[in-house]
Amino acid sequence: MGWTQALVLAIIQGLTEFLPVSSKSHLMVAEKLLGVHVDSFITLAVLLHFGTFLAVVIYYRRDWAGLFRGLVRKGEEGRQAWRLAGLLLVGTIPAALAGLLLEKHLEPLYDKLLPAGLLWLVTATFLWYADRLSGARGRKQTRWSDALWVGIGQAVALLPGVSRSGSTIFAGLARGFDDQWAPRFAFLLSAPIVLGATVFHAKHLLDPAAAGSGLGGVPPAMAAVACAVSAVVGCLAIRLVIGAVRAGKLKYFAAWCAIMGMVAIVWGLLGG
Repeated sequence: MGWTQALVLAIIQGLTEFLPVSSKSHLMVAEKLLGVHVDSFITLAVLLHFGTFLAVVIYYRRDWAGLFRGLVRKGEEGRQAWRLAGLLLVGTIPAALAGLLLEKHLEPLYDKLLPAGLLWLVTATFLWYADRLSGARGRKQTRWSDALWVGIGQAVALLPGVSRSGSTIFAGLARGFDDQWAPRFAFLLSAPIVLGATVFHAKHLLDPAAAGSGLGGVPPAMAAVACAVSAVVGCLAIRLVIGAVRAGKLKYFAAWCAIMGMVAIVWGLLGG
């Protein structure tokens, strides 16, 4: 793998992990166009995911600092911190269970572009509708059932063509979250799953066969730069999505998903 390929993949990972357009499916398309498979280069795959995890940590550093500080304090600050931690835990459970139970069943869906194309159109539909949703509920008004429903949206995003940020933001807006809390909770909720994806890829580093075929193909400097690019681009993508939700412009992402969906369907029918 060359520097250009690594940097292109890093930019795509950083952008599409948070833009409501499905990172998995964009990487599928990019890999076909570039003639590489990122999972064949284990170090790069690990660090690209770690870069997007860093983006969530960096962008919401005050939220994370407040959460961990509150967990060791008493009074209202402590109660609110433990409550937020509980909401994030409840919201993480559906995707964690779905990943563990359905991983082998979902893998074949990533071999062809046709399923991704069809589900991209589904993503486009709910993003288009999301702009019509509005609510007034923030963090303190969030119920446990709300966190569960947003978590179910995150679980559905295990399917190719379904955006994690898109499905979780849509679920939050549908539950009456305001246009600030919906993306904020969605992105905070993404951190455990993105970290889990990093660990999932990292376990392959212990496989001698994988190490022999993949680790040597990516120089440490290339992998480190790709990680940094993924993190920086991820921060920019988070800010862009927050602005789009507040301005009611998710329909532009819906249009992009519709275009990508139709391209993927045609490509898939032609044997892609």
